[in-house]
Amino acid sequence: MTYEQLRAIIIAKMMTFDGIEQERIDYLNPVVRFTPPQGGAWCRLYIEPARPTVQGLCEPRARIPGTIVVQCFERTLHQSVGLIELVDKLVGHFQFWSAPGLLCREAQLIDMGAHDGVYQLNVQIYFVAG
Repeated sequence: MTYEQLRAIIIAKMMTFDGIEQERIDYLNPVVRFTPPQGGAWCRLYIEPARPTVQGLCEPRARIPGTIVVQCFERTLHQSVGLIELVDKLVGHFQFWSAPGLLCREAQLIDMGAHDGVYQLNVQIYFVAG
């Protein structure tokens, strides 16, 4: 599996997520710039591949582990119920999901706290591809 194939599969899955309007998701597309909304929650998708590992010695194949990171934001100084509910929906959407050549594993919540009036929670979903 190529890195572009991996990116396309993960973005396609995120585009089926109905826990937030698609206009509120930043896909880090340099062609279409994202402007965070003035109110409510929004997300940013980031795919972080790790060092590939070899699977099998007779017919070597690389397996790519990594992390899907969905950063969730809301303009508030405190963690809100709405933000937690959004995170729960993201975990349900990605955790243990699989596609041909991709297996998502457990999800982890990381509380990043508030900065400049924006509260951030990150959902990290570990995956293996290849």
